[in-house]
Amino acid sequence: MMIIERIENEGVAANTVLLADEASREAVIIDPVLSHVARDEKRLSERNLKLVATLETQLHADHVTGGGVLRIHTGSRYVAPRTAGAECADILVSDGDRVDFGQERLTIREAGDGVAYVTNDGHIFASPDPTTVTEAAAKNLRCGFEADRWIPIARTADGVPEVSVETVMRFYREMRVIDVRSREEWDGELGHLECAELVPLETLEGASSSWAREARLVVVCRSGGRSGRAAVALEKAGFANVASMAGGMLRWRAVA
Repeated sequence: MMIIERIENEGVAANTVLLADEASREAVIIDPVLSHVARDEKRLSERNLKLVATLETQLHADHVTGGGVLRIHTGSRYVAPRTAGAECADILVSDGDRVDFGQERLTIREAGDGVAYVTNDGHIFASPDPTTVTEAAAKNLRCGFEADRWIPIARTADGVPEVSVETVMRFYREMRVIDVRSREEWDGELGHLECAELVPLETLEGASSSWAREARLVVVCRSGGRSGRAAVALEKAGFANVASMAGGMLRWRAVA
């Protein structure tokens, strides 16, 4: 049995749709919106659902997609229409393709400039053309990521620049990793990254005063809260290439 929830987004033409397989608890979200990522993650958590993919119906022009941030936070795959030109997508789909989650299946059908997702029992999920056009389309070509970045960085609705654990694993030799936890945590159960430097949060302002402002910095903590605050503070201090590792060491240990 499929769980279906339609969620309205104020000021946005498209509704966000949460679909889940009741048996496996695997879920997909159609047309997530960046400013509502926290809302959608709360729904997933409250319903004990595992997000496996976010699905775009078109290259939206009235909102920035939340798919990039959700991919960083959950490890879900980003699915977009082949015609949208989103090269950052994990999967590009066109008419006749399928998306499976649990025991459920969506079939892709052409729909105007985008696609519709059709369930086995005939439910059709598509989105209308936007009534307003913003600069969102350019960001959506990059799955909601910002342009001209040295690594794929997505900015949360709260303004925190974030990068995934998987990206840190891949590019750690090209960055300076700053761990803002305490010495006790550094030596504790979760351990620390071999490439990291310990700079406890309360000492960060003073320590960073001598760092080159063009340095490529990734900030790490236990779960992403302190590192997020640190990343924002470093940006305000003039560092141009900085991000928080989403999920922190908890996520790292789960993935590694």
